[in-house]
Amino acid sequence: MSSLEIRTQINQRLWNLSQEQLNTVLEFIESIEPLDENNKNQQKTVIEKMGGYPKFLLQGTGNLSDRDVCKKIIGDRMKDKYITDTSHQNEPLEPFIGIIDTKGSDWVENHNQYLGQTLLDTHDNE
Repeated sequence: MSSLEIRTQINQRLWNLSQEQLNTVLEFIESIEPLDENNKNQQKTVIEKMGGYPKFLLQGTGNLSDRDVCKKIIGDRMKDKYITDTSHQNEPLEPFIGIIDTKGSDWVENHNQYLGQTLLDTHDNE
């Protein structure tokens, strides 16, 4: 159907409407934004629909494609968000930390090996 035929049909139907219905149609037509010929085929990207790039991404250091830089930034943000200093909050045993001399025990460095060996020895006896 051509544009002229559509306009003719609209005019014919408008003649049969009451004043209240005509006001409603007029309000609707005024609410429709005209198409700009330059922008009618352009669609917004997802980022544009969301209001643009997040500011915290634009404020960062450059070279985020470098794996080491990216890891460091992510690590720093995770530390800031999740790690808090709780060493002085409600720690009743804090005064006793470090007062016992272990005489160079390697338990801290090798605890996984000791625990694993103990579990293996336990299962060997079954």
